[in-house]
This record gives sequence, structure tokens and C-alpha cells, in this order.
Amino acid sequence: MFSKSERISRTEFSPVYQRAERYHSPSLTLCYVPREKRKVSVVVSKKVAKQAVTRNRLRRQLYEALQRMLGNSTGVFIVITKPPISSKTMKAVVVELDSLYRRITKST
Repeated sequence: MFSKSERISRTEFSPVYQRAERYHSPSLTLCYVPREKRKVSVVVSKKVAKQAVTRNRLRRQLYEALQRMLGNSTGVFIVITKPPISSKTMKAVVVELDSLYRRITKST
């Protein structure tokens, strides 16, 4: 899990989200803003999973995948899930997230 200083607060979220470049896949959207420090957020809505237990599990798994993937990368990353994610395995979701991250690294 990322430390509290590496996560985006509610007050920071809206301004960052409005300026972010968005990269889409069938079950995820990755928003990115270049910055000197790293900040991360994962959004799982009730449309994706009705039960809080399921939403929180998915959020924890995505945070773990991001932690492994990002390494020492800097910038603000927001991962937004879409309803098709519930029918996929976590392995497929991580592959999708990795392909979105590679698109960011190619463009910068």
C-alpha cells in the first residue's frame, strides 16, 4: 500500500482529474499528470461492485499492482474502474493496467 503522503486527498482530486491525460481500456481508465512527486488514487464505484467488501478488495489489489509497476516513477496516477472489470481475472486486469502504463511512458 502507498503511504498516506503518496495518496491523493479529496481536495486534490478534482483539480488533478480535470487536467489529467486519459488513457482508456475496456475495464480501466488511467489518468496521468506529470509532477515531481508521486501521487496515486484508485476509484471503484458502486456500479462496478455493489458490496463494499468487493470494492475494497479490488481497490487493494489495484494499489498493490500499481506499487509493483510504478517503481520510482513520478507523477499523479488515477485509476478508474469500469463495470466490465468484474468479469475479468485480476491477472487480466494487471495486464491491462500495464499496457496503459506503457502508453504513458511512450508518450513522455
